[in-house]
Amino acid sequence: MRTATRWMVVLILLAHGLIHLLGTAKGLGWAAVEALTEPIGTAAGVLWLTAAVLVVGGPAQSNFAAGTPQAAFQNFVDAAQRSDWVTANSLLSAPLKDRGMDAQSAAGFINVGGMTVSIDSSSGSGDRVTLYVSYQMGSGSVIPPYSAYSMSSSVDMVRESDGWKLDSQVGPGK
Repeated sequence: MRTATRWMVVLILLAHGLIHLLGTAKGLGWAAVEALTEPIGTAAGVLWLTAAVLVVGGPAQSNFAAGTPQAAFQNFVDAAQRSDWVTANSLLSAPLKDRGMDAQSAAGFINVGGMTVSIDSSSGSGDRVTLYVSYQMGSGSVIPPYSAYSMSSSVDMVRESDGWKLDSQVGPGK
């Protein structure tokens, strides 16, 4: 059932992105689109094209070098967004687990559909690093009502014998 739902969401987003191409076609003079009754200028046509690319293409995902705290965090985010709690739990530090934290609790809200998580910077060295992370949720559309929300926080990472692990909860208010 989850797979069918995911494919339905993908198809709806794809159709939505393709609808934006109608505005592009009219705005750039590629085709007459009678369904769009308002005039669309070239600048608006470019915005429609940008919206189509963003809706269909989605955000770019960074690929971090294996064995880095950034890669471990990205693996945690990917696992949480797939609801793969076994993998996500394997990326928690022993002290965090000892404090009773499991991956679902540590993930906070990042497994909510439509959440984009990006690593902005990091600080620290040796076996402890802090990642500074941004979270964005919503369409980010150029079409009203502009329903995008963003926030940021830090995530503590620690190197254990089997690799980098999350050593704090993810998200604001950790």
